Amino acid sequence: SPFIGVVLAGEFTESALTQLKSCGFNVLFFHYKEVISAFSKYGIDIAFDEQTAEVDFKSKIDNWANLPNKEDVAKELLAINKTSVDEFLEVLSSAVARFIERITILPLHGKKSVVNNLPEAIDFIEKYAEKAKLPLVKYEIIIKYNTGDKIEASFKEKQDCIRFLETYL
Repeated sequence: SPFIGVVLAGEFTESALTQLKSCGFNVLFFHYKEVISAFSKYGIDIAFDEQTAEVDFKSKIDNWANLPNKEDVAKELLAINKTSVDEFLEVLSSAVARFIERITILPLHGKKSVVNNLPEAIDFIEKYAEKAKLPLVKYEIIIKYNTGDKIEASFKEKQDCIRFLETYL
């Protein structure tokens, strides 16, 4: 599956974060207080509320613009939230590094065929002669990834099988 992630900072309810996760998002969240803490370590007050005057916002932006080592603030923010950052990056790395190792196709009236990539799998199915002494029951597809993940699917119709494999191209 693809990696779908979001990095958030500020004030979010637990319900909002849970909803994102339930929709398949990987969430890296920096709470408002953590962001304030990271900036304040380097002498910048970024706290604000609905009553903050525009002149105060400008002053905060100017203080940030004049900070010589902005990357130190980023490093501090990452350090404050190290566990969550590490978990998020691990999931991202796993998704990026994951690739299909092999695809097994098993027509249930014939012999098992194993191919190494999606174009070969589609080519095999397109050329497969379904007319055998016994009727075709279904195609069994097993996609195995280098991470050990495995996806198994069964299709009665050739075109459904091909459409399924094409979603991975």
